[in-house]
Amino acid sequence: MSKITLITNDDCPLCDKAKEELDLVGAEIKLKEVNIYEIREYHEKYWDKIPVLRSGDKELLWPFSAQEIEKFLAL
Repeated sequence: MSKITLITNDDCPLCDKAKEELDLVGAEIKLKEVNIYEIREYHEKYWDKIPVLRSGDKELLWPFSAQEIEKFLAL
């Protein structure tokens, strides 16, 4: 099972689209959603880039597709 963090915000249509792409991925994913305002480092780094996927030290910036998520997770 892959563990990833989705950096998001309230009322974020792109974040909703990112979740739809995650639903299309053909593997089990343990998803943790983090609001960009909860972690200062995330806000400073990603305020203009959300949604963002993080897994370990890797990051995937929007826009991304289910296929790109699979490659990101090396599935």
